[in-house]
Amino acid sequence: MDGTQRAYDLLEEGKAAEALEILVELDRVYPNTREVITNLVNAYYDLKDMFNYEHAARRLIRLEPPEPDLAYGLADKNREAARTWIAMWKRVDPHDPDLKIFEQRVGSPGKA
Repeated sequence: MDGTQRAYDLLEEGKAAEALEILVELDRVYPNTREVITNLVNAYYDLKDMFNYEHAARRLIRLEPPEPDLAYGLADKNREAARTWIAMWKRVDPHDPDLKIFEQRVGSPGKA
């Protein structure tokens, strides 16, 4: 899957639309691959396509439950995206003990 690295590089260069073309094809050929879906989440977020961002994020959560360290990194960088992640997380696993910790870290809307 050489395309995964190429797509990642394009995302790092701010070329999300180009990366998305590669990722959509990779996702078709290699469905349910964590690296591909993670990059899809990032590409859709960069393109401000929140509908597809949420869809891809839900797929990722179902494939692999959220890791607190990654979730904390998201919370520190983008609280609004973190709140979206929390909402999806609650729908998938509302009893996860890490969820409450993450919610406290992110804070309520309007809190930075």
